[in-house]
Amino acid sequence: YKLFTRDNNITEMLMQNLSRNVLEKLLKEEEKSILISSSRTTFEKYDSVQLARALFKLKSGDYSGFTNEFNSRDRLRMFVDSSEVDELIHSILLENGYDLDDKDDEIWIYIELIEKMKEKTM
Repeated sequence: YKLFTRDNNITEMLMQNLSRNVLEKLLKEEEKSILISSSRTTFEKYDSVQLARALFKLKSGDYSGFTNEFNSRDRLRMFVDSSEVDELIHSILLENGYDLDDKDDEIWIYIELIEKMKEKTM
């Protein structure tokens, strides 16, 4: 609830009308969406190598590897906690039908997914 502004008592309204679980699910979906969007923007501006660098840097708390085109990096920094990146990537891959055997390969599989997403939009 701390994420939301106190303007017009929106925090109070959210606390009264949404359970913590519902709000956490909404925020998790938004985090995944922002990670995908930032990844796609970085991949499209640069390449898969830069996206890999950005993801590995992000895991250690450094957001600088992502492009800030369309405010991607700023949105990522605001919404995505670097300590949750592995969990978010894992969840995104499962939702997209990937069978995950080795956690060490997930970043590379995620990059493949981002590349496929780009190809679908072409």
